[in-house]
Amino acid sequence: NSLAELDKKIDEPMDTIPGTYDYMLVAAKAFMNHSYKSGTLEYGVELSRTAYNTFSWNDIPNVGNIVHNLSNCRKEKAIAAYAENSMHIRKLDFSFGARFEHSMTDYSIMSDSQEDINFQDSNLFPYVSLLTKIGESNIGISYSSKIQRPHYYDLRNKVDYTSPLYYSSGNPSLTSSFIHIIKSDFSYNGFNGTISYEYQNNPIIYYIGKYNETSTFIESPMNVDKIQY
Repeated sequence: NSLAELDKKIDEPMDTIPGTYDYMLVAAKAFMNHSYKSGTLEYGVELSRTAYNTFSWNDIPNVGNIVHNLSNCRKEKAIAAYAENSMHIRKLDFSFGARFEHSMTDYSIMSDSQEDINFQDSNLFPYVSLLTKIGESNIGISYSSKIQRPHYYDLRNKVDYTSPLYYSSGNPSLTSSFIHIIKSDFSYNGFNGTISYEYQNNPIIYYIGKYNETSTFIESPMNVDKIQY
């Protein structure tokens, strides 16, 4: 009987837990640049504010004991200052700069109880690039670092019901990833080559595991320690 009931459930049409999304983005940037004999200097500030609210509820039969109503609100403010300099000296193109960013994140999760989480980050992202020409060859080497924030879709709290055995969802507690890249480029007579190394701190990956100690599996994003390649 249990196998027959399971087959019947699997044959049912796929459905999605209903939900609503509401997000806002406000950003501003001010900058100046100066040209001098061998290059250009640019500097400026950037401001941004985002708000992302989601609410999901369950009205699918036989799923009510597994997927619960849930809402969350996530707000983030960021301020950044940057400076970059580009120079050309004979056969050498040289650029370098840095960006300092401070962000403040607040989010609330409301289900059976309310949970408020707040955290702040201050980070410096330098970069340097060197390109030169030797005969018919162009050789370049660079280092850069950057921040990668979670996509809005990955922050959703809504659970998508695909079948009795498989769900998918977002993760509103995701934090940003930090990426460091070292790259070398080479070109000669139509041939191009690149060697690179990338290190990601706190990257986001998709994980599949058991959902609420049931026989159902759920796929959702999560932060891991590091990835390098």
